[in-house]
Amino acid sequence: MQRVLPQVFAGSDVRCIVGGQSIKTAHKIGPVSFYPYVPAGDLLPHCDWTICHGGQNTIIQSLSHGVPLLVFPGPIFERRYNAEKVTQAGVGYMGEKPDFGLTWLEEKLATQNDCTVRAAELSRRIRSYGGARAAVEAIEAWHS
Repeated sequence: MQRVLPQVFAGSDVRCIVGGQSIKTAHKIGPVSFYPYVPAGDLLPHCDWTICHGGQNTIIQSLSHGVPLLVFPGPIFERRYNAEKVTQAGVGYMGEKPDFGLTWLEEKLATQNDCTVRAAELSRRIRSYGGARAAVEAIEAWHS
């Protein structure tokens, strides 16, 4: 990330923010800021893309805000399944480890308009389900 992302966003007015447990201290390389933790709920309403490993929470949080995704799931089945569904829905792309480079990322980032339109549609659908409160009510109704 520290080598590739500064290349991707060099010369751009886009700011890239990276949060990860492996980052020990906050630092910046060119237009990319690295932090040990980033509060996704605060950041996502201002994002154009999410680049992630494909955990369910990150995908749903991103799509809830209409943010398309670039997902690098690695070998984990659940994350690969999630990434495939992101790709099938047209709200982003699944990449493999060798794809994480300047050419692949620039190519995918250039499709932002199409992916954002589809992500916004999914965002409306997700919100229409009523969120956690509706889920709790459905579970309570099921148990009564």
